[in-house]
Amino acid sequence: MQGTRLTWRDWHGYAVAVALSLLAAVLREALDPWLHGQAPFILLLIPPVLAAWYAGGGPGFVALLCGALLGMLLFIEPRWSLLPAESTDWIKLALYLLMGGLSTWLIATRHGALRRLQRDHEQLQQARKEPEIRERRLQDALLASRNAEADLRHSRAQLQQLFEANLLGIMFWRTNRQVVDANDEMLRIWGRTREQFAQDGLWLDEITPPEFAEQDRAMLQRLRTDGSVAPTEKQYLRPDGSAVW
Repeated sequence: MQGTRLTWRDWHGYAVAVALSLLAAVLREALDPWLHGQAPFILLLIPPVLAAWYAGGGPGFVALLCGALLGMLLFIEPRWSLLPAESTDWIKLALYLLMGGLSTWLIATRHGALRRLQRDHEQLQQARKEPEIRERRLQDALLASRNAEADLRHSRAQLQQLFEANLLGIMFWRTNRQVVDANDEMLRIWGRTREQFAQDGLWLDEITPPEFAEQDRAMLQRLRTDGSVAPTEKQYLRPDGSAVW
C-alpha cells in the first residue's frame, strides 16, 4: 500500500471480512431453533479471527464490528433494534467485543510480523540478484528482520501480560492432553488452587465431561492437520463433580 491508498488486496480483505460475518450470521440463524436464543455471538467470534489471520488487523476489526451489529439486530430481543431490552444483553455484547478484540489484535500482530518477515526475505533474495546494491539491501533487510523479531518478542510479552492479568482463563497444554500451565482465573474456573495444580498435575481428560470428549478429539485432530482451531464452547468438571462453562 502506498500512502493511504488501498490496493485491490486490501479491498479484497475487507470484502472477505464482511462476507465471513454474513455467513456466520446465516449459520447462527440456522442454528437458532436449537440454541433457543442463547449464545447470540458464538459463531460471530469466528470471522474476526479468520479475517485477521487472512488479511490483517483492519479487516479483522471490521468483521468484529459487523458481528456486533448483526448480533444486536438479528439475535437479541427486540430484533432489528440496537437497544437490547435486557441488561444482560449488554454484558454479552461487551464480552464479545472484549474476547473478539483481544483475539483479533493478537492474531493481527502476528500476521503483521510474519508479513514483514516475508517481505524482508524477498528483499534478501532480490539483493543477491543485484551485486551492486547487495550490501545496502542486506543491511536494510537485517535491520528490518531485527525489528520484526523485536515485534514478535513484544507480542509474546503482551501475551504473557494477558496471561498474568487474569482477565480471561488461559491454559497451555500438550497434544497428549497434559495441562502444563494455567493462569489463576483458569484455576478458579476449575475450582483448583495453584498448589494443587503444582502438586498433582492435571490432564484435560480429568476436567472434561464425557459429552465433550468427542468435541475435544475433533479439535485436536484439526489442530494437528490445520495448525489452528476456531473458538468453541465447552464445560469443565470441578473436583466436587459440578460442571461449569
